Amino acid sequence: MENKVIISDEDLNSCWSQHDSLQRLVYDKLIAMFMSKELVPGDVINRKQIAEDMNVSVAPVLGAIVLLEQEGFVSTLPRKGTIVSPAKESDIYGQLIVREALEAEAAMLYCGKRIKENYDELYAYASKLDSVPTESLEHSHMETIFHASLVNLAGVKSLFTEFLKINRIGFFYKINTMRNTPWTQSQRHVDLIDKLVTDDIEAAQAAIRSHLRSGKPFPAERLPLCQG
Repeated sequence: MENKVIISDEDLNSCWSQHDSLQRLVYDKLIAMFMSKELVPGDVINRKQIAEDMNVSVAPVLGAIVLLEQEGFVSTLPRKGTIVSPAKESDIYGQLIVREALEAEAAMLYCGKRIKENYDELYAYASKLDSVPTESLEHSHMETIFHASLVNLAGVKSLFTEFLKINRIGFFYKINTMRNTPWTQSQRHVDLIDKLVTDDIEAAQAAIRSHLRSGKPFPAERLPLCQG
């Protein structure tokens, strides 16, 4: 993704889908079912049925479920089997804190020069994003692209990969548990870009933290402080 600023849908999909094994194919299929709400929190995952539908053995299904459980998408309960995990408030807080830490670290690396070099493109996309209704799925998708593009500017592949993982579980929480609650006022993305042109690392990190804490279904002060 070198020489690209705003990541395309194709780039994002290729990062999320890594079809290098049957296990990964099953994993990607289940993720797609979660994101489309074909499977929702509390639903039981029928391992044998998944294997039959995908024409694979049960082994890669079990392997995929282990990965999904590690990431927080599913839970295995005694006498009930594997279910799509309901998101507890502590899970949502935890996801936000980890995402904040990752994005603040990225901001330390890309603030100032890299933002100035790509200012026009970033500002144009941010302006378009700000014009989309905040609670729409289109806004959620565009926001993922916007923040992924910023993290990618840091130039650290592992940081970018971890951001995608934590952002995806956050999107899963949002579409399943957070859409029917009151939302706080979101800060504009164009204002964030203007703040990230600074060469002051602490100011840039404070700006990204403040931005991420806005627009949530609970007051920002309820999140514990995360210092860089």
